[in-house]
Amino acid sequence: MSTTWLLARQGISAETGQLLTGTTSGNGGAAGATLVDTTLLDYDITDDDQLVKDHYSLVTSGTYKGNWRMISSFVASTGTITPRRAYGGQILAAVTHEIHPFSPARMLACFNKAIKRTQYLFKEIRDITTTETVADTYQYSTPTTIIGEPLEIWLEENTSDADAPYSRLMDWEWDEANKKVCFNYVLPAERIIKWIGKGYLTTITALTADTETVEANEPDIRHLYYLTLSYLFEEKASPTIISPASFETLMMQRNHYAKLAEESGRELTVDLPQATLKRAGWKYSGVMY
Repeated sequence: MSTTWLLARQGISAETGQLLTGTTSGNGGAAGATLVDTTLLDYDITDDDQLVKDHYSLVTSGTYKGNWRMISSFVASTGTITPRRAYGGQILAAVTHEIHPFSPARMLACFNKAIKRTQYLFKEIRDITTTETVADTYQYSTPTTIIGEPLEIWLEENTSDADAPYSRLMDWEWDEANKKVCFNYVLPAERIIKWIGKGYLTTITALTADTETVEANEPDIRHLYYLTLSYLFEEKASPTIISPASFETLMMQRNHYAKLAEESGRELTVDLPQATLKRAGWKYSGVMY
């Protein structure tokens, strides 16, 4: 299952209880001076500074989609947001937007950092859909989702029976340079090969846009959220620009999410199948193993 950056961004802020989303209820000030959304009142915000001031406004639709600004002030009674720096132009009515406790740019950078960190976590890959045997063929490319040599290879016994068993193959050679498995015996044609191997927890690809995806779902995505938040709070806890008291509070939050990331990481650790103990010279005969 995949998760878009848009959903991941919202999920990260939602973990802190500080995500606000809405649709502008009227036209904002000229030249991007303000954004107006009375639906923010649905969040029962009674204090002009509560959950909005010094947070970040992100426009997610319309002409100025992607514009984000730190919020200078917020008038709860009218739903009027004033950014520290004007948006790129007037934010009209019916424009969707989000409010986050962190800069969207830093959220993306820290999420990509978390994705890269997951290269040290693995999961079991079972692929039974991508490879069908071909007559007089001795080499087959392994699925790209499997890292290195497969741990186990199984062959379908009966193509006419969806519940037919698979036979475990006990000997092959691994061509690492070409990512292929080479058999020294012929496999019957039109049978499905079941590959079992080690794969990455998530696809190690940096995201750049709302619609781009990371191959992760629960509980994998929760681990990424916790890692991202630990990085974000650590960045905010710069002792050169904040008071010692604020530094201590932010580091406590950083440590809290770092601990959650560590705990969730342990839960994701799986016992991979033991690699096949090959039998030199073994040939396929259709006998079950």
